[in-house]
Amino acid sequence: MALLWIEGFEAFGTTNGVAPDGIATKYSINERVPLTDIQAGRLAGKSWYGNTGSAPTITTQYLGTPQTWVMGIGIKFDSQPVTDTFINTYDINGAQGMNFRLYYTGSAIEIRAYRGGTLLGTSSGANLSTATWYYMEFKCKIDNSTGTVDIRVDGANVLSLSSQDTQNGSVSSTSKWSLTSSGATPRWFWYDDWYILDNTGSDNNDFIGDHRVDLLLPNAAGDSTDWTPDSGSNYDRVNDNPPDEDSSYVESGTSTDRDLYNFQSTPGLSAVKGLQLNIMARETDAEIFSVKPVVKSSTTTDVGTAIPGGMGSDYATVAVIVEQNPHTSAAWTDSELNSAQFGIEVA
Repeated sequence: MALLWIEGFEAFGTTNGVAPDGIATKYSINERVPLTDIQAGRLAGKSWYGNTGSAPTITTQYLGTPQTWVMGIGIKFDSQPVTDTFINTYDINGAQGMNFRLYYTGSAIEIRAYRGGTLLGTSSGANLSTATWYYMEFKCKIDNSTGTVDIRVDGANVLSLSSQDTQNGSVSSTSKWSLTSSGATPRWFWYDDWYILDNTGSDNNDFIGDHRVDLLLPNAAGDSTDWTPDSGSNYDRVNDNPPDEDSSYVESGTSTDRDLYNFQSTPGLSAVKGLQLNIMARETDAEIFSVKPVVKSSTTTDVGTAIPGGMGSDYATVAVIVEQNPHTSAAWTDSELNSAQFGIEVA
């Protein structure tokens, strides 16, 4: 697998200006995040707007230990930054790794690449302005001596470093990524259309350029309806935006019970780089349980591996990447995606 993470910030509410409900079930957050907003997105949908002080920060789940990784994200900022960190990375031990900061020189806004607190390089020709959306991409190889850093803005290379010490901790890999808005008023950031990948596999193993992330919600029952809804139809209990936790749900304690759902159609996509199933669940008794993601495409039903570690008594959202159509073993097409079903099974 190459694709590790997708986020469009569409599933945390539909009303601009409302704090992002449900974000804490998917990300590790600091205390300032509940004061931030969801706002209009870069191309469509929504974005996360870190419009508060004390550096609101969201951190991904554990995404493995890639040595080489690529991430892309849409970003906009309110006013000229000073030295504002906006992307941080951490290794499996929690040590800060590569991080990226915006710096205003007095005549230009630069992107600076750091290993921990050590400056490695500064962008050239980025020509950044306030109140403007940019699509930034970052590629790093983590190593004590052969590390590399590449940064692109709207497809143009603005920094290339080689033979660098990019390893700040004791391991040559990265496991978590975080987004941070400035801790100073009013230097606040918008974020949208986020992807992270590594350099393995035959697809999605290098820069993929400007892409958008769309949210699709269940809109009809699929071919399996084994889970029990608290009322009404199964699919209608799991399609809230933002999620309403115990106000509407489906439940099951029986191994192999499966729920499948049909989903809304896409807005029309020329290419699909991958899907991310966001499964939000909790346990309701003392029995340890796990769930499995399920994809049905044409005549193929693919049941994924059980989410490790089971679920706790508090709601948590686990993100599962489905990079290829299991029926064709190739990238999804728009029509294949629109006819597929997705769901869950009790492990």
